[in-house]
Amino acid sequence: PAGLQQLQLAFKECPQLSDSGLAALAHGLPIGLLQQQFSFQHCPQLCGTGLAALAQKLPASLQQLQLGFQDCQQLSDSGLAALAHGLPAGLQQLQLAFKECPQLSDSGLAALAHGLPIGLLQQQFSFQHCPQLCGTGLAALAQKLPASLQQLQLGFQDCQQLSDSGLAALAHGLPAGLQQL
Repeated sequence: PAGLQQLQLAFKECPQLSDSGLAALAHGLPIGLLQQQFSFQHCPQLCGTGLAALAQKLPASLQQLQLGFQDCQQLSDSGLAALAHGLPAGLQQLQLAFKECPQLSDSGLAALAHGLPIGLLQQQFSFQHCPQLCGTGLAALAQKLPASLQQLQLGFQDCQQLSDSGLAALAHGLPAGLQQL
């Protein structure tokens, strides 16, 4: 519906859900949407193509975006790069959660960092059990944190390759106006 401003959908244990389904969903997003929350748990056919289709159709009016992907084994760095490219400039709140997405690496996190909207006020990223994440992705994120950022929450659980250099870069890259960490 054209007047829809908030959309929340959750897909759990949907092994037949594929990129073409996500693309069809993205194509139907209302242009006036302000808040969008999608959760995908154990959707093994989703990969970068579906996330790219979703990113291309994110409404320019979107102010809050929350995406969660759990146990989407084929989700790739190309999907994160496409998401970064499609983030609306006016986005104020961004919450992304990736759990058990083993294809994600530092290059995907760096691409995501480069696409962060400059007016972002709240950012929450959670990466759990993403074994390819090291320090360079976190360093790239630290360099690109928007100066407007007021609240930042980062979680890296069981990312066993994460290094001290990434954490040091984060410490040096925190925006001066940050109110909550």
